Amino acid sequence: MLPASENHHHSTPGGMILHSLESSLYALRYAKENRPESLGMSDLDKQSELPYRYAAWLAAFMHDAGKVLRDIVVDAAELQNGSINTRVTAKSNIPSWQPQKESLVDWAKRFGVARYSVTYLESRIHNQHNVDSVQLLDPVLGKGYALDFILQCPADVHGKLVRVLVGYDNSKEYIASAVRRGDMLSTSKNVAKTTQNSFLVDQNMSAS
Repeated sequence: MLPASENHHHSTPGGMILHSLESSLYALRYAKENRPESLGMSDLDKQSELPYRYAAWLAAFMHDAGKVLRDIVVDAAELQNGSINTRVTAKSNIPSWQPQKESLVDWAKRFGVARYSVTYLESRIHNQHNVDSVQLLDPVLGKGYALDFILQCPADVHGKLVRVLVGYDNSKEYIASAVRRGDMLSTSKNVAKTTQNSFLVDQNMSAS
């Protein structure tokens, strides 16, 4: 239910997961339509094709994940109290959600949180969240098939994935290009839709 931004694109509840999924699908489409750098041997290039595509999809899916670590604070607003909810007070002593420790759902269950607030920090620096996205890579990949799938690739796909997530690779490299493409298309689509909706609201208000 987290927004992807405070007042730009996908700023409504659920905006972050929607933007992440849209970006990853657009990135995967780009990855299928283009080819990564050749390793100089056709058989190795063929083996690397699917891991590269998966990495492009995953990098785009996770490119904004660092926002939950750096840009926002999630606090309890109301607690479950039988059939009714009660407002959180200073005496409630409910800590802010710590994404490094547990999921948002687990945190809410542990403290009986019925409703929570999302605050974007004024001290945040534009795009610095990219560096933190990689912190969540291990929990997402796990230690099983998905990680092996990338690590066993003849190309250094895992290393490229990490460098893209931390923002060190802003080149025209395959994965980085796929992420930029996915992010741009998802963002521009949502901004255009939001602008159109605002225009319609203004027109309706004027007409009334």
